[in-house]
Amino acid sequence: MRFFRTFPFLAILAACILLLCACRGSTGADDSDVETVTLIEGGTTDYVIVRPDIASQTVVDAAVRLKNAILDATGVEPKINTDWVKRGEEVVPAAREILVGKTNRAQSVAALESLSGRGYYAGLDGEYLILTGTDDEMTAAAVDAFIAKYLTGKSALAVPVGYAEKLACPAAFAPADGDTGVALVPVFSFAAGDAGEYTVEVLEPDGRDWKPAFLGKISADAGQTVNFSDDTRPLDPCSVYRWSVTGGGMTADGGIFMTEYDYANHPANAGRNYAFDGSMSEEVLHNYLSRATNHFYFEHTDESWLGQNKRFVLNTGAKFIGRASTIWVMSPHDEAAIAKYAEAIADLHAADPDVIFEACIFETTFTSINDIPVPAWVFEAFGLPPEQRNFSYDAMLFPEGDFIDMWGDGGSVPDMRQLETQMWFYYRAVLFINAGFEALHMGQVHLIGSRDNRFENWTKVCNMIRDYASQHARRHFVLLNAHTHGIVGSDGKLLFDFHRYPSRCKVPDSETDHAPAEDNPQKVIFKRGYVDSLYGRSKGGETHSGWSCKNLPYLVELDNYVGYYKDKVDKATADWWGFDEISWFANQPYWYQREYLAYAYKWVSETDDGVGHFEMPGARTAALRSGADKMTIVQSMFYPFSSLFYPGGTDVENIIREVWVADNKK
Repeated sequence: MRFFRTFPFLAILAACILLLCACRGSTGADDSDVETVTLIEGGTTDYVIVRPDIASQTVVDAAVRLKNAILDATGVEPKINTDWVKRGEEVVPAAREILVGKTNRAQSVAALESLSGRGYYAGLDGEYLILTGTDDEMTAAAVDAFIAKYLTGKSALAVPVGYAEKLACPAAFAPADGDTGVALVPVFSFAAGDAGEYTVEVLEPDGRDWKPAFLGKISADAGQTVNFSDDTRPLDPCSVYRWSVTGGGMTADGGIFMTEYDYANHPANAGRNYAFDGSMSEEVLHNYLSRATNHFYFEHTDESWLGQNKRFVLNTGAKFIGRASTIWVMSPHDEAAIAKYAEAIADLHAADPDVIFEACIFETTFTSINDIPVPAWVFEAFGLPPEQRNFSYDAMLFPEGDFIDMWGDGGSVPDMRQLETQMWFYYRAVLFINAGFEALHMGQVHLIGSRDNRFENWTKVCNMIRDYASQHARRHFVLLNAHTHGIVGSDGKLLFDFHRYPSRCKVPDSETDHAPAEDNPQKVIFKRGYVDSLYGRSKGGETHSGWSCKNLPYLVELDNYVGYYKDKVDKATADWWGFDEISWFANQPYWYQREYLAYAYKWVSETDDGVGHFEMPGARTAALRSGADKMTIVQSMFYPFSSLFYPGGTDVENIIREVWVADNKK
């Protein structure tokens, strides 16, 4: 199996690997007692540097670098010529030349023929100095090796007769770039260049950089194929690594790979209990909420998008995919789309059966609902004879006129007292449960239930949904939640299984107006009791899973709503600097995003004695800065993905995994 990547990225990565595979070699032998060929002495030379007439910038730069190194060391500046001749004319070299790259000189051709495999040649052939390689990067490496050996701290340039330095670059075979399912004790396969000791180095992500994870050494003969492993230092499961092999001063990049997926032993989750059936214990609920990400999993349904999402979930160790489906405006095509979501959910569950997907049934009704048929089973669930009719927008509205057109013309808040609204919420819940969703977010429940006495109708609908889930859900249970501090239903139990709310951070009083900059982010802080935040206010009581609590577990998220307020952008006096929460986050420098997520996760989990959890940011709609000055703001999408696998990815994925793995190590 291969990584899920987009094709443009493969070309970019291939180019990067080629550059990283540039091999480096040099020695520092003392040549004072051997016969030499003098190239420069007494402030003069009759040598010229010759490069191919048609040459890459890499070779041109290498020739210039050599000229400048000679000038710096000896005070003599040799000329640079090309090997150009008229078509059909004989190549007539000068008497003394320094040949850089694949020139048309016989000496360059012979030097290249002496190489086997990728590498370079630096040596003398009579009065000619040849610096060439099997490719442009190898030519540059030959030049650099020669400079390091003969042009460091010297006022003349003399090269020993018989000077010939051939270094072969090791070739990395396996794991191949993009491999997945690699064993935790990998077999690193490579072909040695020259005889000697080789170092296999493995790196793991460190934010946007890499840090050492494994280092092993082995001796090899020239050209030998080596299979190296070390079972005393296994790698972590479900993890991304990159590897290289170095020998003779030369390095070959083996590329990026992912170890085998073992969901029970993921570094972010090993030892945690995620088992439930029919109800959920408080411990298991906390475990799920501690590994939650707010991620629009079904923003698109093409194979590459779903594959990227799957890789993101498996790499981070996410267990609760909040807002996986976020249908705001309903459509007659939704039922078919939701049924198709089931395929992607089943595909991820084949790799990690613990993961919970959440769908949203928002505080919206639109005139488009008039085009959606009411299935017979919905009427039957409410004890009504089936009719052949569609849902009715008008029948869902508040008779008192509350919240009419709150979401624009033909878009209003539904009233839970209305039977049509109850039927709609039940209908949508059943579609999602049948597709494999095991959590439902009900949005702004206090708007929908603003006139629902004792939340009687909300209690009725939620319990109908729970009853259906007990028979038909994947694990006979569905987690219900909404934006609330807590509601006790008319049955005396907490209406929801956990609470969810925006993060509600504030700008520190010490901050002054400014746009975000690399060295000056727009800072925010958490503060207990700030505005309508949830901290310290999550209502407790008896849950539908049979346990009671002083404060119900909760999630806080980086919410999205308005994008940005034009008159408040970059104002320290405005919450979130004039943006909604996820838009603020998306526009901060990476180092501060890393600092903030570690701080947010720790602060929320500790401020209410472990009751609260911070939901990590996934793919969300957001207002993003663009343009050279970063002052143009456009409504777009924030992508948390690793840029290694997704063009436009922000590498926040690496931060999420880092925070969770560190938490699990505690």
